[in-house]
Amino acid sequence: MPRFRVLTAGLGLLALAPAADAQASSARWTCEASALRLTLLGTTLEPAVANVGPAPLTCRPDAVRVADTSPLPILLTASAVTAATAVQGPETGPVAAQQVLATGGIGALRLGLPAGDGTVPTELLTAETLSSAVAGGCADGAPRLTGASRVGGLRVLGRNVTTGGAGAAPLDLAVPGTGLRLRVARGEQVRTGGRLVQRALHAELTLGGREVLDLVAGEAAAGADAVACPGREPAQATDPRLLVTSITTRRSRVTIRGRVVGPLAPRAADRRITVSRRVRGGRWVAAGHGLPRRGGRFAITVPAPHGARATVLRLRAKVRATARSRKVVTTSTLPRTVDLRP
Repeated sequence: MPRFRVLTAGLGLLALAPAADAQASSARWTCEASALRLTLLGTTLEPAVANVGPAPLTCRPDAVRVADTSPLPILLTASAVTAATAVQGPETGPVAAQQVLATGGIGALRLGLPAGDGTVPTELLTAETLSSAVAGGCADGAPRLTGASRVGGLRVLGRNVTTGGAGAAPLDLAVPGTGLRLRVARGEQVRTGGRLVQRALHAELTLGGREVLDLVAGEAAAGADAVACPGREPAQATDPRLLVTSITTRRSRVTIRGRVVGPLAPRAADRRITVSRRVRGGRWVAAGHGLPRRGGRFAITVPAPHGARATVLRLRAKVRATARSRKVVTTSTLPRTVDLRP
C-alpha cells in the first residue's frame, strides 16, 4: 500500500417570491468530507477534501485521494487518504427522493513529536484505519441523518486503546516529560441545526491550557435544509458502508460504480457484491455479482430487463464488523430507480 508522508511547517439582496416557492427552491441536502485536518499553532493543513466550501454546499458527487504533501516539523505519516461525497436518486427531481453520502478516511496514521535530537520521534498515537461516513435521506416522513466511524488498531502514547464509539468518553493524558496534555476522542458526533458531523478521531495537544495542535482524521458531514419528506417513505435508512458513486446505462446494460467502506470481509466469497433487481410483486432477483478491489472500489455491469423503460436496483455485500474482528455483517443500499430510456 502506498504511503503518503505528511510533516507540518510552523507554518444581496434576494428576489421576493411566495413563501411556498421560496421554501421549495431552497430545499437541499448538503454534504462534505475531509480525510485529514491538522492545525498547528494556528496554521491548518487539509490535503484531501470533497465538496468543501466556506459554508455547507449542496451535495454533489466529488472524490479526492491525496497524492503528495509537503514535509512538516511535526511527524504525521498517513496512507490511503481519501474523501468522497455522492448523491443517489434523481439529480434534477424532487430533493426528498435523493439520498446523500459522505465518507472520509485514512488507511493508517502515525503522529509523533520530534525527540531531543530531532531524529527519533516520540509517538503520540498510531492507528491502522480511521474512517467515517454519514448518510442522509427521507425515512418515516422526515429527514434522517445517520453516521458511523471505524477506528482500528488505535494506540495512544504506546498503549492499546479500545475503539469506543459515539458517546465514548475522550482520553485525557499527560505526555511524559513534556508538560503537554493529549486529548483523544473516538467516534465523535456533533449534531446542530439539522446537520450531522461524524469524526473517527479528534486529537488535541495543549500546553498550559493553550492549543498547540488539533488533528481530525476521517470526517464526514451531511445536512438537510428545508427538506420536506413525504409521509410514506420506506423506514430503511441508507447504510454508509456501501457507497454508489455513479450508475450509467449503455446498450441495454447498466454499470454501477462505487466503493465498499472497509474493513473488507476476509473471504472472497463474503466480499462478493450482489446486485438485485425488483420485479413484479415486489420480489428481488439477483441481476449480477462483482468483487471490490483491494481499496474497496468496484464496477459491476448487469443486463437491463428487455423492453423496460426503468428498473429498480439494490446492492448488498458483507464487511468485517471491525478492523480487529473476523465477524462479517451485511450492508446494503436503498433501492434506486434507473432510467433506461436512450
